[in-house]
Amino acid sequence: CVAAAAGFAHSVAICRGAGGATEVYSWGKNAQGQLGLGIGDDLGTALADKLTPERVTITLPRSEGHGQGWREGGEATETPAAPVVFQAVSCGYHHTLVLVSGRVFSFGETQNGRCGHGPDSHRTNAFFPTIVDAFPAEGGPVVSISCGYFHSLAVSVKGALYSFGAGKGGRLGNGCTDDEWLPYRVTVGAGAGGSGGDERIVACSGGDMHSLAIGESGRVYGMGYNGTGRLGVGDNAPRYEPALVNASAWV
Repeated sequence: CVAAAAGFAHSVAICRGAGGATEVYSWGKNAQGQLGLGIGDDLGTALADKLTPERVTITLPRSEGHGQGWREGGEATETPAAPVVFQAVSCGYHHTLVLVSGRVFSFGETQNGRCGHGPDSHRTNAFFPTIVDAFPAEGGPVVSISCGYFHSLAVSVKGALYSFGAGKGGRLGNGCTDDEWLPYRVTVGAGAGGSGGDERIVACSGGDMHSLAIGESGRVYGMGYNGTGRLGVGDNAPRYEPALVNASAWV
């Protein structure tokens, strides 16, 4: 296997299957659909715990997996499918993110918007891998993902940080405690002690009620609930926007 992630009570991994190609596998608790295995004909059986890994079916939209070529004379032809690259997996409390060829898929519990499928998604959980298609095109492909307990983070190739899901405590860095049902573009470095602008982000990580991001400069930023000093900013007050972690210990 080349990557693995552990949630509250489920696990997901990227491994090589019998044919040598990499595939996504999941196992463990599945009551909220966090394994991405679908529901089949029997909901009770489909959502039962899985005691051994099962393969998750993830398919890119046809427009991305195939192209349309043209022979001389105007005849349309199918161009070969682009290779599907499974890049990363991350597990939250009851939801999962998978990064596939720069696109983010999510499945499991959709409460508070943690799967990024929009405000109507609260009506039912996502039992199948569903693409998060609301990332702004100008940010470019996504290169990094991280699940918090009830929220999600992503970083694009151009250094944009996105958050969605439960906003309690300020963990989304959106300036308040509101939930975000679609990817929200977080501005990093503009606050006190920051770089004074919108710093490019290279990595992110989500916790229970807080989040961390690393800027291109090497600075670390924290946002969200700050009980026990988990943000490293020198006090216990929450931060609703990214705040620079006190770096005196390692500088």
